[in-house]
Amino acid sequence: MKEKSLFQLKRFWVSAFLILLVAFLSAIYIFCTSNLVYVSGYKGVNGFLEAYKVPLGILALLFPVIALVAASHRSEQAKKQIIISESQNNFANYYKHVEEFGKLIEKSKVKYSIKEQRVSFLYTRLFPSNTSMNFEFISHGTNGGISFLETIDVIISSAVDSMSQISSNDEVEVIGEKLKFFYSSVASVSMFVDFKIDNNSLNYAFISADPFMEVVKVAYKDDDPFYHFKKVVSFVNDLRFFCHLEDKVYIVECDSRIAGQARIYLESKLW
Repeated sequence: MKEKSLFQLKRFWVSAFLILLVAFLSAIYIFCTSNLVYVSGYKGVNGFLEAYKVPLGILALLFPVIALVAASHRSEQAKKQIIISESQNNFANYYKHVEEFGKLIEKSKVKYSIKEQRVSFLYTRLFPSNTSMNFEFISHGTNGGISFLETIDVIISSAVDSMSQISSNDEVEVIGEKLKFFYSSVASVSMFVDFKIDNNSLNYAFISADPFMEVVKVAYKDDDPFYHFKKVVSFVNDLRFFCHLEDKVYIVECDSRIAGQARIYLESKLW
């Protein structure tokens, strides 16, 4: 929409008209109710100025009023320009942000041997409110709710806590239940962040991501049953860095007996 000039503004003409009208009516009133006579020379001029002091004073208001209208008009134009500039910046920043996120995912595919990953799926989960008109760098939730990464942190923390509660003196059944919860949580995080390792040199267990009942392929090595956990946590921290959030450090500490039970559990989940 084309911007209106000052002289195209309705309030400009209304303000000018009202001042001129009041000045004119007051001049007519003075002329009709006063016994004015023509006097030549400076006395006549002084007399005229004295007689019509009020309408001339009203007429003089025309200039400051028009100046105020002009100032208001310039302010509105400046505000619109700021809005347009912000909109253009948001538009450019949004698409640049999506582009950079796509580059991060492409690097992650190589770094973690991920076969494929849905960029728009992940971006929408991290930045649900972002559009070309509304843009934020920091990950956020929908309508001020808990963010996607906060949900992921809760799941990972619960998984790590379950492992920290295992003692090498626990019964095999107890250790098994804790491991089931741990790997189910790892599978859930992997499902949420679309993390699917595809490397022929690794072993794979098929773990149910409770309570979603979706089976997720969890990678492990013969000497490292927590390989997938470490990689998915590293990927989540990559996402956190992109979202301008601090890294979270999660460490699973266990002795050889518990690590052995973890390998046995994973081997029992072969397809």
